[in-house]
Amino acid sequence: MSSPYIHVATIGKPHGIKGGLSIHSKLEPAGILFEQELLVKEDTSFVPFPITSHEQHHNKAVFFSPLSPDRNHANHLVGTLIYCQEDILFQHHPEQILYDLCSGYQVHANDQSLIGTLEYVEEIQNIAMASVTHDQQKYKLPLDIQDIDHEKKILTLGYKP
Repeated sequence: MSSPYIHVATIGKPHGIKGGLSIHSKLEPAGILFEQELLVKEDTSFVPFPITSHEQHHNKAVFFSPLSPDRNHANHLVGTLIYCQEDILFQHHPEQILYDLCSGYQVHANDQSLIGTLEYVEEIQNIAMASVTHDQQKYKLPLDIQDIDHEKKILTLGYKP
């Protein structure tokens, strides 16, 4: 059984002296992250990770949490993985598939034939590309999404084999 939580961000370096933290979000735009109930993993369970505010600084998102009242506390949180509930994220934002959020989904062509399994999605020169594996072959395909079924974990691309 898979986890109902999905890794959506990683805490980066401290920002300033008041405990601010940069965040590496897998969501685009990063502000969607702050609409979610965020959690961190402690031992074998997930616990809420409170955020009091967030700001955009140039090209990075910065947030503040009562768990990080100063730079010293912020240093201890660097590298912490942030999660949210997968079903709620995809219910409200089904288009969020960058990075490895949908790793393992079956990728189908628009004629419903199986292309392979999605490893990750990345942006290359501002073009979203799907990295797909099939029979130990790797393919990079333009991410021309025709349909996403998060429940069945199927991604259909506008691709003709």
